[in-house]
Amino acid sequence: MRGLSDPPEARDPQDGALGRLTGDAPVCTPAGLTLASLLLVTLPVTAGLSFMFAPVVLPSTALVAYAFWHLGRRVTKPGAMVVYCFCAGTFAGVINGWLTVSFWSLFLGDLSQSIRSFDIATLVGAAVGLVYGTAYLLPMLVQLSARSLRRTEAVDRCLVSFGLWGTLVLCGASRHLCV
Repeated sequence: MRGLSDPPEARDPQDGALGRLTGDAPVCTPAGLTLASLLLVTLPVTAGLSFMFAPVVLPSTALVAYAFWHLGRRVTKPGAMVVYCFCAGTFAGVINGWLTVSFWSLFLGDLSQSIRSFDIATLVGAAVGLVYGTAYLLPMLVQLSARSLRRTEAVDRCLVSFGLWGTLVLCGASRHLCV
């Protein structure tokens, strides 16, 4: 614990009155900010790309994005994170495709059509998952690098990096959607 003679900006928020006031809010950590930014960027992009199917695609995408983040935060090396994002992104895309077809068959009630759709969902899901995994690479690497910093510096790095990342991804997706 740092001494009380340190300037306020050098103290960990948990050390002083601010820490007692806010508690340990999970979103105020690098991991919490990573999850929030992944969901706040992923869901609008997904809804924009598949507006007609958004009621079916968005729940499964949110669930799969959470699982991707949850498992990925255990990775401790940058090289392993790159491999994780590509491989797990592809696998997550396949799972998301299967979940989407399953949700869709629940709404329509036509299981015979959905069985044939699993083949297409596997191929399309793998390709889309690879794209999402590639897009998630930067936030996951920032979360990994923020572990070596003090909490306040880590949160600052995450906020700046995720703000820039979100702007680039959302602008790129909106440009793609408008063209």
